[in-house]
Amino acid sequence: MYDHEIAMEKKEIRIMPEVEEEELALVYQTKGIEVGIARKMAARSDAGPQRALDEQVREELKIGEATRRRSRKGG
Repeated sequence: MYDHEIAMEKKEIRIMPEVEEEELALVYQTKGIEVGIARKMAARSDAGPQRALDEQVREELKIGEATRRRSRKGG
């Protein structure tokens, strides 16, 4: 289940990185982070595709690293 969501997120980051960056900024804002800082944080996550994916998976999808590892192992 998680693998599909992660694959979709990876594709979205590749196809429309600016939209995904804005989504991440909005996620940060819902946590109470001021708009300007949230945008800077989201822009920083765009340092590379893997970092952007890691941020999106953790913040937007709420899938932590331990959950991702279990999913890959099938358990």
